[in-house]
Amino acid sequence: MSDRDAEVVVVGGGPAGSTVATLLARRGRRVLLLDRARFPRPKPCGECLNPGAVAALARLGTLDDVLALDPAPLSGWRLRTRSADVSGLFGQGLGGLGVPRRALDAALLQRARKEGVVVVEGCHVTGVTAADGPGSLPRVEVRGDGPSRPAALRPRIVVGADGLRSVVVRSLGLLARRPRLRKVSFTMHVRGEALPDGQGLLDLRDGITLGVAPVGRGVWNVTVVCPASRAKEGIPPDPAGFLEAVLRERLPGARWTLEDGPYTSGPFDWPVRRGWAPGAVLVGDAAGYFDPFTGQGVYRALRTAELAAPAVDAAIERGSWAPLAAYHRRWAGEARAGRIVQRGVEAVMSRPRLRGRVLRRLGASGGLPAVIRVTGDAAPPATLLRPSVWFGRPWSE
Repeated sequence: MSDRDAEVVVVGGGPAGSTVATLLARRGRRVLLLDRARFPRPKPCGECLNPGAVAALARLGTLDDVLALDPAPLSGWRLRTRSADVSGLFGQGLGGLGVPRRALDAALLQRARKEGVVVVEGCHVTGVTAADGPGSLPRVEVRGDGPSRPAALRPRIVVGADGLRSVVVRSLGLLARRPRLRKVSFTMHVRGEALPDGQGLLDLRDGITLGVAPVGRGVWNVTVVCPASRAKEGIPPDPAGFLEAVLRERLPGARWTLEDGPYTSGPFDWPVRRGWAPGAVLVGDAAGYFDPFTGQGVYRALRTAELAAPAVDAAIERGSWAPLAAYHRRWAGEARAGRIVQRGVEAVMSRPRLRGRVLRRLGASGGLPAVIRVTGDAAPPATLLRPSVWFGRPWSE
């Protein structure tokens, strides 16, 4: 597909990019999706779709594609520290799914192809220039694998869906600042016995968070997150040995064999000044990211795609950037309370004494399921303001 044919160029083939491409193709738009990777490819991630993400997949008509991957059901989370051990379920009629990102991303990308999206893998986007006035078009500079010559595309709209270190964000000058919350993650897949099943486990001790969750077909995701400074000082040359040592210490009865990995990612604190520019719009992690602890990344990828698709369609139809600005305002307003919750969770979980007190309080009040539902995008953040969450009856609504 040439730049004369593509109305929309989507940069990035993860859940946000493939979903916005699918939705635009369904609206009759000619969409070209570019990704530097070749799918299926590994992706460092906790790989848990929360109830909000599951509901979004159902709304968007792609849940059957995910269920065909035989994901593991996820009923809630167990949080454990040296001084507290509490569990919270999502609640009746709610559930999450564990599925490897290698399989999830490939399935959603294949759905985009079936809907008519032209997908080019192994294509590097090296720069994006915004439209410079009424009637002008943005510019996307690309090159393929190997010795291919650089080229330039001139679509009507560019969608930046290229993740934490987005080329689109940096090219357009939309990054608000460099990361302040500097964490790194290490992810591997294992097969084994006596590993947490049904619920995910988050074990928080000594500044290191261990996450373990089933992702289907007898495989578990094991992710360790720690401060970048500690990782730099304390991790041996073999990261797999580091993960295995943490897993042996935290789950001494478990037996496992390494399936693949480890894969590294971070830091995760990448705010943006705004989610659009003339002729361009941002979705998913590229639209701003803070911390993976609450596991809301895939939900936000799907939700931003859901909101951005009609805005892009309207911008092309009207020949105006106003719908892109309206998308940014709507998503910023919708996400504001959730981002406050994310920062509150980080403030608590990064302080051992406060963390233990809060978890013991939630265990005593029966309020942890409320927190699990809020961070699972299945209840509004205002739920956490109810006195009953902290002091009263068990959560049963």
